[in-house]
Amino acid sequence: MENLLTVHTLLNGPFEENCYLVHLPGSREGILVDPGSSPKELKEGIAGTGVKPVLILATHGHQDHVGAVQEMKDAFSAPFHCHRDEEELLEGLEDSYAFYGMGSTRRPKVDRYLADGEQVEAAGLKLAVLHTPGHSRGSLCFLHRGSATLFSGDTLFRRSIGRSDFPGGSAEAILNSIRGKLFTLPEDTRVLPGHGGETSIGAEKRENPFVKG
Repeated sequence: MENLLTVHTLLNGPFEENCYLVHLPGSREGILVDPGSSPKELKEGIAGTGVKPVLILATHGHQDHVGAVQEMKDAFSAPFHCHRDEEELLEGLEDSYAFYGMGSTRRPKVDRYLADGEQVEAAGLKLAVLHTPGHSRGSLCFLHRGSATLFSGDTLFRRSIGRSDFPGGSAEAILNSIRGKLFTLPEDTRVLPGHGGETSIGAEKRENPFVKG
């Protein structure tokens, strides 16, 4: 069963961010990736799956990816993991969330900092941690090798890449992350980004105009 993965996409918030609830087929426990906003709707969507999140991961600390983390922690008693370099973004979360008209939120407590090359294990799943700076200093991607599925956050999109003009961003760094880390993965790797539709590593190597050349 290691090569199988069930993914529920929970579109949420004004930025139409993709929150993912992932689990092994038949399991009633899973991992929640990037619960960004609309906590009431997220909890309803999660309830509809019949799967309880036992771990919360963030690809990065922007408000549309972590704004609902603390409410999810409270609701499911699940720990929260992200990269240490996102602490500055988390410190300003309450202000940025309000600035973008998303209401009020609470800064989540990080239970564990993740680093490149680590592996997180929960709900019978093993996800490899890839540090992919560029959109932010501590941007991460999560790879489920058994099903060749990559959760790419705002690093790589379908025919696009993440913005690098925010504080902590770098155009050079994001291209290095994509070419040096993500494009070394098998071409049939499924890519599930933070916004928009899914793609594959092979398709982006061939057709992504921001990375070609």
